Amino acid sequence: MYQIYADGVLIHDMRLEDSTRTVLDPYLTVELNEPGSLEFKMLPDHIMYNALSKMKSIITVRDGSRSIFRGRVIADERDFNNEKTVTCEGMYGFFNDSIVRPHEKTLQLTSYIQWLVNNHNSQVEDAKKFFVGNVTVNDAWTELKFSNEDYVSTADLLIELADTYDGYFTTREIDGHSYLDFLSDSNTDSAQVISFGTNLLDLRKTISGEELFTVVIPVGGVPDNSKDDKNITIKSVNGDKDYLELSASVGTYGRIVRYKDWNDITDPTKLLHAAQAYLRDNAGLDVNLEVSAVDLSLVYPNYDSIAVGERVRIISKPHEVDEYFVCTKIELDMLDPSNTIYSFGTMNKKLLSEKVSKTNNTLQQQINNVNTEVHNNKKLLSEKVSKTNNTLQQQINNVNTEVHNNLGTKAPLASPTFTGTPKAPTAAAGTNTTQIATTAFVKAAVDTAVSGLYKYKGSVATASDLPTSGNVTGDVWYIQQTSTYGAPGTNVAWNGTAWDALGGLFEITSITNAEIDAIFD
Repeated sequence: MYQIYADGVLIHDMRLEDSTRTVLDPYLTVELNEPGSLEFKMLPDHIMYNALSKMKSIITVRDGSRSIFRGRVIADERDFNNEKTVTCEGMYGFFNDSIVRPHEKTLQLTSYIQWLVNNHNSQVEDAKKFFVGNVTVNDAWTELKFSNEDYVSTADLLIELADTYDGYFTTREIDGHSYLDFLSDSNTDSAQVISFGTNLLDLRKTISGEELFTVVIPVGGVPDNSKDDKNITIKSVNGDKDYLELSASVGTYGRIVRYKDWNDITDPTKLLHAAQAYLRDNAGLDVNLEVSAVDLSLVYPNYDSIAVGERVRIISKPHEVDEYFVCTKIELDMLDPSNTIYSFGTMNKKLLSEKVSKTNNTLQQQINNVNTEVHNNKKLLSEKVSKTNNTLQQQINNVNTEVHNNLGTKAPLASPTFTGTPKAPTAAAGTNTTQIATTAFVKAAVDTAVSGLYKYKGSVATASDLPTSGNVTGDVWYIQQTSTYGAPGTNVAWNGTAWDALGGLFEITSITNAEIDAIFD
């Protein structure tokens, strides 16, 4: 988890979720031979909003216990809402604060760098002082002649040395001390591997021939005892030839001649050795990778983050990449590290040239192999299509047969005979159509019809004994005595609101047929 400190005070740790101790959009860029930069935004309520001093406040970024950036505030800008954007440069920029006076010295390269650092330290505050770290460039321990006639910044002179000796400067902080390294090749391998299908998210590969050369003409300085003030060459120690060439590269790219100046070398043999190393390491195509990858240290705590200057193995079969590259630049999104972009450069251009040559020789064979494979695959595909068509037709025939057989077990539409317990929708009450009547419909209709019939409930002595509640339409009672409803033996029925007389008993002692007929006429 990344933390930012300003003059020793914690100003950002996203775990705090506190706007007074967190900044917005922190973005860090570190690069070889460059100071690097850090940019972030602060809200007005931040505890250090008004406490940062331009060119003086020291800013440190830590990844756990590891320091990944140290520098100073160089600018801030406030917008309409007083949101402040702070820009910082890395500690390599401290070398812009000191001047190297005109001088002429004969020293080993390592000693000369120590002299430059001492000169710088004598002009700046303690916070901007350095120790010399690792020096691994060619001729690091060779005694050379160094001279300068102008007043220049230490930073400009270091850039000139990096170009002359084909190396790169990098800075680091250990236990509060700042170190300056001058390296020709990385001496540190990252524990991480960026691999396609694991943590590689995106890859852009650029191969450039703009700086390509296959022949170099080296020119040294003027010896102190020279009578004609001429610069030395390698003719006297190189078979009377003042140039060197790489046969493999010439065969691949042709003769491309470049001139290289080593003013500090006045011995032809040392000049030859320097030119051989320069040609070996640089006579080839420039290959650069721009990679988006997941930093495995965010997942596995035992991994360290990838650092600028480290060698990192990158594996991606689809891009034909499997080799070590030096990390030359990191653009780190500190809030979302998955957006981080890593830039890499090739370790050894000679190896690349040999690979390109080998690839050119085998490319036609690979094309021929592909054409043969395509032809064979077309034949195989045709056979597979034919077999698939036959199988499909058989499957269609099987389905047709199964459908025909299953239809034979179904009831006909005309006068079907059902088995089991067939079901149908139940019609609404009162429906009188040719629609099928379910048992539920019939029961409801019968219950309704029965509910309208008379139901004999019993007898009472007088009309006042008739029930006054709980009566249902059709209930019939027999009244034994004379009442308002009629003579003794009158039956009454409940019509829903009152009792209606149904008639009483009449006594027949004797009656003739004529009298009976009169009753029914």
